[in-house]
Amino acid sequence: MAMTQIVMAVMAALLLAPGPLGLPDSAELKTKAGLDDAQVTKVDAVYAEYKDKAEAAKKKADAATDPAEKKAARQEVGTLRAEIAGKLKEIGKDPDQQKKIGEATAPPAKKKKTP
Repeated sequence: MAMTQIVMAVMAALLLAPGPLGLPDSAELKTKAGLDDAQVTKVDAVYAEYKDKAEAAKKKADAATDPAEKKAARQEVGTLRAEIAGKLKEIGKDPDQQKKIGEATAPPAKKKKTP
């Protein structure tokens, strides 16, 4: 009985884990864009498809020490994030839903440097 509870807790944690590279998880997209269960399954499939690539890109960016290397790694992460976000938008059934997915997956606003 205890093992079943542990397995269920692990599965719940995986399902509620945020998406790769700071993207929203499928539950958040379901709420924000009004996705149905079939679309949520597709979102999870996209995240699973990119899981290893996203982890590798994030590790590379985190490990970079040289400024040029760090910049290139961040650009790689941004490109990969945009690619994933594009695939997620394709899951939308209509332009309004695609727009909501786009808004939910938009990169965070850059912080402005104060002089």
